[in-house]
Amino acid sequence: MHIGKMKLRAWLGALSLVLMTGAQAQVQDPGTAMQGKYTLVSSTTTPDSAWKFTKARLKISRLDKRHIQIAMACDWWDAPTAQCDAWWAVQVRDGRLYLQDFNTEKTKLHFDPSAHTITITSGTVSNVGSVRTDVFELDPTPEFDKALIRRMKRAHWVGRETWSPATGIKLAFPHAISVGAAK
Repeated sequence: MHIGKMKLRAWLGALSLVLMTGAQAQVQDPGTAMQGKYTLVSSTTTPDSAWKFTKARLKISRLDKRHIQIAMACDWWDAPTAQCDAWWAVQVRDGRLYLQDFNTEKTKLHFDPSAHTITITSGTVSNVGSVRTDVFELDPTPEFDKALIRRMKRAHWVGRETWSPATGIKLAFPHAISVGAAK
């Protein structure tokens, strides 16, 4: 009987170790969980206008231990050949994500790690125009659109160059990014 208790204790100890390790693996830094390539699934405006995308991609990668770059390449609905790219820097702080303060006053980001979706809501600075909502889903498939590939490279490298300590640009990160299931 004594040997049975020892085996039971060893088995329970091993089980608790496995469960704790699995729980720790699931508690992932939101910045790490956010990384990847995303494809636009919808772009809508309220009220309806031409200020939306027909296609777009996001590439999210680490800049350093505490910072992430979001690079975007897109096609405008009303001007598909016009230059359309952007980049943002995100800071990981206290287990939360914060968007840069550089031209983001009217930009809100939401990341849903369980659905692997990112929603970007952009408003006009004057509060007179429309509000655009772009929803992206994780999509690791390669991009074949040459214009989007070229625009993504530009956004990626302009963001990296701007991020460089040599530029002297200092970014603050005041805008919290909401993380969790969509409400």
